[in-house]
Amino acid sequence: MNNYLKAIEMDKILHLLAECATLEDAKNICIELKPAKSFDETKNLLAMTETALELAHKNGAPKFNGAKSLEQILVRADKGGALNIKELLDVKFTISVVGGLVKYGEMANRIPAVNAEEQDLPPKTLAEIFSRLIAQKELEKSLDDAILSQDELKDNASVELGEVRRKILIKNEQARERLQSLISNSKNRTYLQEVAVTKRNNRFVVPVKAEHKDKIKGIVHDTSASGGTLFVEPAEVANINNQIRELEGKEKAEIERILSELSSKVADKSGEIKCSYKAVVELDLAFAKADLAIKMCAFKPKLNNARIARLNAAKHPLIDSVKVVPIDIEIGGEHEGIIITGPNTGGKTVAVKTLALMCAMVKYGLFIPCREDSEVAWFDDILASISEKQSIELSLSSFSAQVNNIAEILQSANAQSLVILDEPGSGTDPGEGAALAIAILENLLQKRAKVAITSHYAELKAYAMLHENILTYGAEFDVDTLAPTYKLIKGVPSGSNAFLIARRLGISKEIIESAKKNLGGTDRKVHNILSKITKKSAEIEKMYENISEDARRSGEDKSTAAKELERAENFAKKLIDEAKIKAQNLIDKTRVESEEILKALKKAEAEKSLEKARVSYKAKMKAIEQEVGGAKSAEEAVYKLPRELHEGDSVRLFDIDKKGTVISIKNDKVKVQVGLMQFDTKLSNLRLIEEAATFNGEKIKSYTSTKVERNAAMSVDVRGMYANDAIDEIDKYIDSAVLSGFDSVTIVHGKGGGVLRKAIGEWLRNNRQVKSHRVGKYGEGEEGVTIVELK
Repeated sequence: MNNYLKAIEMDKILHLLAECATLEDAKNICIELKPAKSFDETKNLLAMTETALELAHKNGAPKFNGAKSLEQILVRADKGGALNIKELLDVKFTISVVGGLVKYGEMANRIPAVNAEEQDLPPKTLAEIFSRLIAQKELEKSLDDAILSQDELKDNASVELGEVRRKILIKNEQARERLQSLISNSKNRTYLQEVAVTKRNNRFVVPVKAEHKDKIKGIVHDTSASGGTLFVEPAEVANINNQIRELEGKEKAEIERILSELSSKVADKSGEIKCSYKAVVELDLAFAKADLAIKMCAFKPKLNNARIARLNAAKHPLIDSVKVVPIDIEIGGEHEGIIITGPNTGGKTVAVKTLALMCAMVKYGLFIPCREDSEVAWFDDILASISEKQSIELSLSSFSAQVNNIAEILQSANAQSLVILDEPGSGTDPGEGAALAIAILENLLQKRAKVAITSHYAELKAYAMLHENILTYGAEFDVDTLAPTYKLIKGVPSGSNAFLIARRLGISKEIIESAKKNLGGTDRKVHNILSKITKKSAEIEKMYENISEDARRSGEDKSTAAKELERAENFAKKLIDEAKIKAQNLIDKTRVESEEILKALKKAEAEKSLEKARVSYKAKMKAIEQEVGGAKSAEEAVYKLPRELHEGDSVRLFDIDKKGTVISIKNDKVKVQVGLMQFDTKLSNLRLIEEAATFNGEKIKSYTSTKVERNAAMSVDVRGMYANDAIDEIDKYIDSAVLSGFDSVTIVHGKGGGVLRKAIGEWLRNNRQVKSHRVGKYGEGEEGVTIVELK
């Protein structure tokens, strides 16, 4: 990055961008990022950021965490080297990220095309980067099936490995049994330091007192630090230990074979993996730009090639967004240059930096923190001279360092340049400095460069007022509070207010009046003119604010009415759509119920029990009528609670057929927790679960229409569901798991933001069939699954 861009603090913006990236390689690219070299390239970069931002808003940001640069690993695999388990795990994590991005990339093709005026963009787009990703499903499955953790393979990584590990377990058990028999002998216990079986040199041994070393026949493998204990391998287990060693050798050889085989598979796909990782880094960069836009509340400005920049409500991105005062500033068109005047610390330097920084940021494909109707110009070069302390390294004074910098700018500037000069000519004789600043300005304008200058010089202020192609801005100063407002007043130069500030800070009135007399003729005239203009400008600004406020309120009234009408129309449409869906669901359910009734009738007729089937038919039809608003069902009419209801009871809400837990009871009103939601209902609408109730004078069990399967799977997958839907699915599944006799089950909910996992955990804590639950461990799915132990 050149010194001009550093002067406007573009390097700090790139460090903010790096903080938004996930991968280390992407962070490094952010910091070393180069600006676009052409107008079309800039348009393309902005369009990619726009697409990434739209994708992030609609579908959430993609996941990059876990991907790693595999350059050295892949080089070794290509040369036939065997990768270790940790390296293979890095490969697995990386291709897993690629696989997730491939799925995410399918959504990129559904993003609307850019505006018609931007159809001349170069072919490189976000979708094109996604297209370079290559999923490695078979390789990922092979690695996932084989690797348990970063230092261990799964038993079923191969048939041979599983078999040899099974034999090792058996031999270990045999050795322990024989040693346990030995140490259990009361006679032998007197020889032992402690009744325990341990290992030394990976062989089973027992701790023998040194004075009884001849009592236990075997091989001494180690001695305690004090020498009082010998760790002896009894002769009874020597052969078994030898067999274990032999089996462990086979295990090691099989592990090496598996690793070599997996490494070979990685080598076969190394080219595709490298290509995919490069695309992953590019995508991380694109979505980092989108994330930075969100954090800055930034928008995509209109980009032009006419060297016109109009920034509305622009905020310097490195100043606290709550504290910074937004400014309106423009350059180009009728005004080749702008001069910003005003008191010290009034925001002049920040204003020109903001202008330059916004024009620079777009060249990196970054959105800018300003109003959406802002416009930014493309400049080949952004050249800046910002006032700094003297250069000790170059033995230059502040004036010399400034002139040295401006000399370089004058050599480089042309019609495609934006030049920022902060207090040119300062640091030397004011008269000479002002004359030099005017000469520099004229030279740059002759080259047709766009120039933004900050200055205190009255001569520059007068010069600007006499030239129509130069626009003046004044940094507003509140004379009552003696503080700058950081607002820019367009078309009005602002005085430095040195006399006023000095008077307020304690300088006597006599000295101030004497100072005014010491002003030169030109300075005095300019000072008086500026004072009058500033006062008149404040009055005009106040009138403008009042008019703007009236217009805003009128516009808000119209906008509010339009929004209310739109909200009402949308609400009506939503009600109609919900009614249609509910009606269709009832039709579908009625059809299913009818088919069940017909089947029951046929069966009843075959069994010559037609009367019983008719009763069943009537009961089910009344239940259907109840759902579509008909008469009460038989169950609702005659059901009685077997006992008084208590807080914490498990119940079923009859009207919605959902299980829940009683939270509170007040007379006939009951509050019930169902999943994440709470319902207020009547006592008559509840059916007690797991308790005997009466129905037509007969004892019955709980009434729940939820279908329970006795042949449940060991896990249930609720990824992508809403919390309430997921809990309903898990509720049914746990019922099935309990009936199937499972001790524990797995709930797969995915990692995401953790919202679904927390909701499921809260529900599990209140479930009476759950003994305990925990997040998955390494190899089980970690935070993407919950392991549930059933009662």
